[in-house]
Amino acid sequence: ETLSEETQQVLEEMCSWGPAVLHLETEKMGMIAEALIGDLGLNTKFKIPVGSVSKFTTSILSTYNDNPYHNKWHGFAVFQSCYWAIKSCKIVSTCTNHLEQLSMLVAAIGHDAKHDGVNNAFHIQSMSDLTMFYNDQSPLENLHSRTTFECLKQDGCNVFASLDTEQWHQARTIVCTSILHTDMSKHPDTVTMLKSKEKFSENDDKDRADMCNAVLHSMDLANVAYPWSECVKWARRVGTEFSQQVEKEKAAKIPVSVFMDVHGDVQLAKLQVGFVNYVIMPFFEIGE
Repeated sequence: ETLSEETQQVLEEMCSWGPAVLHLETEKMGMIAEALIGDLGLNTKFKIPVGSVSKFTTSILSTYNDNPYHNKWHGFAVFQSCYWAIKSCKIVSTCTNHLEQLSMLVAAIGHDAKHDGVNNAFHIQSMSDLTMFYNDQSPLENLHSRTTFECLKQDGCNVFASLDTEQWHQARTIVCTSILHTDMSKHPDTVTMLKSKEKFSENDDKDRADMCNAVLHSMDLANVAYPWSECVKWARRVGTEFSQQVEKEKAAKIPVSVFMDVHGDVQLAKLQVGFVNYVIMPFFEIGE
């Protein structure tokens, strides 16, 4: 089928780093996701039924809440960034196999599904039903992983439909583990792991699993490295969502996250500079 000029332009933009996504409709993101996975040859490699990627994408994106930051566009942006990493970074493409790449992309697009706009600390401090269900252990990330597989089970959404039993279990492990590693409480462990590696071996199962975890985690944080026009948009959304959590903490009479009480551009700038200097740069510099 011949692509329209508009669609072709959008796909070309999606091959770049940090493209604009906040204007995209859910159905368009589904179409783009199918095209990008097709561009990597994964649809052919794993005999993914035509339309399954698009249907899964629209299904999982519809579970995202209308949060300022943790919304469907963030989920799609992280998916696109993982695609870019597989496509453009040799260490990623050579140290992950095709099944791991497909699983990483599925994990990326579902990694914040049903996020309610507050962090794990809020859930634990408020003793929410979610944290009671998951015994305080990465309650949000467990929810995201579970929701991803609930969507995969829906009619026409199972992009893993043609996998054999062993492949399916491998894919499930990668999806679950990599989503769980987006929990910021695991960030120090990821940094320590990366610092301990002299190199990643494509023949080592643990190295490849570590690569999947590190790629998804880094792409989840990567909006601070987007082109300035997009970086600013996402920064403002972070500030808004943080401020909203602070108000919810006050209402719930639980400890207030002072660093999240952001009002105005000066405080937002200080928040972002601190995040880049103390979290992002030490993390990203490991890979240089």
